[in-house]
Amino acid sequence: MKQKKISKQKIKSIKKGLFQIGILGVISTIIGFILDKTIIRLANSLSFQMMNYIFITITTLGETYIFVLIAAVLTIALMAYRKPVVSFVLSIFSALFIIWLLKYIIDRPRPFEIGLTSAGVAANWSSFPSGHTLVFFTIIPMVAKKFPKLKTIFWMIAILVGLSRIYLGVHYASDVIAGAFIGYGIGWTFMRIEEKYRWSI
Repeated sequence: MKQKKISKQKIKSIKKGLFQIGILGVISTIIGFILDKTIIRLANSLSFQMMNYIFITITTLGETYIFVLIAAVLTIALMAYRKPVVSFVLSIFSALFIIWLLKYIIDRPRPFEIGLTSAGVAANWSSFPSGHTLVFFTIIPMVAKKFPKLKTIFWMIAILVGLSRIYLGVHYASDVIAGAFIGYGIGWTFMRIEEKYRWSI
């Protein structure tokens, strides 16, 4: 009976936490929508050659082949330290599916496609949400829990990748904000589920 009570409390905690992340994400994304054009123009006005090189390098970290490599290294590290990997792997696949689904449904034109700015890197398909940002924020909850010494580094990388997408003119601020909250919500949910069911693999 006691175990059942604890289980219900954990479920309630997961729902409450996910609801809070969702509400904050929606509010932040709406604010982003309102300020999208202003932020894009500001980013465009700050553009200069050295900064372009820096952000092009940073944004490459979110490219599929680089991110898959990072995810693979983290998975191997989890296995080496005998930590559960299933929740992490499921969160990554869930994030990739949600990116595809939202891009397919929303099909938002990118800023450079409607003449708001020029593109600093190649980009195609839908603008919303920022896939680069979403996948990086998905891994933060796992890193924060299982490799806390790396937490600050991954937060910085995730934020810089998001900013690079805006600076390079391939995403609106709202794309990046939504991607960050959705990704973090996915990662956070799978970590809580892992705790609830005490996954050992």
